[in-house]
Amino acid sequence: MNKHQDDLIARYIADKTNPAEFQQALQHDPQFKKRAARHFLIHKLLKIKLNQTDTEAFTSSVMAQINQQDKAVAENKPQFKSVAARKVTKHFWYNGLPIAASILVCILLFFAFDQSNTELATVHYGPSARMTKTADKELFTLAAGPFQLLEGTAEITFKNGVILKANAPMHLHIKDKNDIKLVQGQLEVKLPAKSDDFIVQTQNDEYIITSLAANITASDADMYPDLTPIYRQIDLPYSFKIAAHSTQLLPTAEDQTQQSSGVGLPFSANNATNKTENKIENKAKNKAENKAENNTTDKKSEKDAEQTSNTEQDHSPQLQILKGLNSGFETGDLTDWLIDAKSLGFASVKAEAAKSGNYGLHINTMNAGPVFLLIDHKSLPAGFVKKHKQYKISFDIKRVSKNAESADGFTRFTNSYNSDFQATAHGPWFRMPRDNQWQHYEKIIDGADWPTTHTFVEIAFWTPNEEWYLDNVKLVELKPAKNLIQPAVSGFESGKLSAGFNIERQIDRENFAILQVTQEAAIDGNYGLYANTTTGEMQIKFTSNAFTQPRLEKNTDYLFAYDLKVIQGKVSLNHIPNTGNSHFKPKWRNFGFERGKYWVDGEGLVRVRVIIPAHEIPENQAFELNIQMNAGAIAHFDNFELSKISSE
Repeated sequence: MNKHQDDLIARYIADKTNPAEFQQALQHDPQFKKRAARHFLIHKLLKIKLNQTDTEAFTSSVMAQINQQDKAVAENKPQFKSVAARKVTKHFWYNGLPIAASILVCILLFFAFDQSNTELATVHYGPSARMTKTADKELFTLAAGPFQLLEGTAEITFKNGVILKANAPMHLHIKDKNDIKLVQGQLEVKLPAKSDDFIVQTQNDEYIITSLAANITASDADMYPDLTPIYRQIDLPYSFKIAAHSTQLLPTAEDQTQQSSGVGLPFSANNATNKTENKIENKAKNKAENKAENNTTDKKSEKDAEQTSNTEQDHSPQLQILKGLNSGFETGDLTDWLIDAKSLGFASVKAEAAKSGNYGLHINTMNAGPVFLLIDHKSLPAGFVKKHKQYKISFDIKRVSKNAESADGFTRFTNSYNSDFQATAHGPWFRMPRDNQWQHYEKIIDGADWPTTHTFVEIAFWTPNEEWYLDNVKLVELKPAKNLIQPAVSGFESGKLSAGFNIERQIDRENFAILQVTQEAAIDGNYGLYANTTTGEMQIKFTSNAFTQPRLEKNTDYLFAYDLKVIQGKVSLNHIPNTGNSHFKPKWRNFGFERGKYWVDGEGLVRVRVIIPAHEIPENQAFELNIQMNAGAIAHFDNFELSKISSE
């Protein structure tokens, strides 16, 4: 260890300075890692010793201790009689002060940044609503903030005994153990006997469940002018159901007798009902006024707002995963977002970065390199990434800098549960042209068999010395389309090559590869296709017998897709409909999928997608498709699919 390393620890804790250097030292220098841990431990021990939780009070206590120690040292300081002795003492303080100062900086600044979320509740999550046994459900803790349930069922038990039960879809924002907001879906709430007042907010109202015996004064009522009171008997439990778009809170059957008219309280149930009606009426009035005001503004903004409203309707064919989050940066800050510590640039929310609305995100990679932007896993729905599911991420992006070369980046999912890092394949990168115009980017990401927590959405801005504007980030789960390939051909589950899947023998398309249906090649199910082209090129054909209908609709685009696992070498593929055009994957001839490269994930897996446009669908004959694979590789194939591309 040296002074530079001590300063590096102090600066990193203070303002995340030099994160790349800090992370590298942490990973490759055991002594540095040990020293950093000691700095954090000193802070923890001092905080406990001084019994302080407030930052200013803690700082004052530490400084008082140091001042007291300095005073004691000064009073007992010996009078040196020789120049040599003074030199020795001066040399001692010269070596000691930087270390002491470094530790103090670590202590004071780490305290300011060490604000971990307080665990408020425990969640029992089950992927199926039919799972009723608690032991069969996954268990994790929950802090204040958003919680979304896209699939299955969840039971949230707060430390004060309050229980929330919900089935998907449900979106909840937890403010405190006695204060929640229901954004989407329905909840069943169970309050224990003798529990504190409980506040629940919906789209149309905000309720406070309080006790008949509570000593509520007029001043208390004035503190919550927008709350609708619901009264209960304090010595009995109280349960109710509530929906995000409902105007009523409904006690469950066994609790119907617990309601009271509120006699003797400063506000009555009748007043509450009138207030609810007035609130709804006022909201409708405000909405009408806002609409009239918007009519006088820019037509483009009105169109954007209308599109956003339509997208957020519950009957949308696509599940909105970021609904209710700060996906458009309209909070004016980075709520729900993180800048990864390994980033070498910066990002900040600015008004001039907006494509629509009031704010957007300005990204600057500076001279050093990438910026890794993450949607915080704590804000995302638990368990939203599922195997066999597909997700579309989209956003508006504008390149601000005017460099000669193009600028690149990528999007993917990552998971860090239990410190085991996993990531989906980078897939196609977004490449920004030099026209400095807003572009709309979309990408399909395949789900994975991951834990239900600690999944992030990552947008990486890779090229150094570049600036971007980012806005209107959306992430939706796509509904599965009907597969037009026969089941026996799609997944090889018969254990053999079925009719409709031909190994080519004709001249110029002769297959020289070793092709076998094996259990080892299964990506899903029991069987998959093993392809070994170290003996020569692979040539296979999907004939008309492979499809559920002999002829495809002429005026429709189609998606041909399958799972590929690279075992050895570089896999380059060409897809040729019987109309003759070539579709190379991953990009063009001589490019290939290869382990250790960004096109595939850590296990060599990738979902290959080929769009067959409508003009390549034959008019007067059945559709067929050839697949060629280059020589010198080994790969597994599974889960073939042909489906219509929806206009949505």
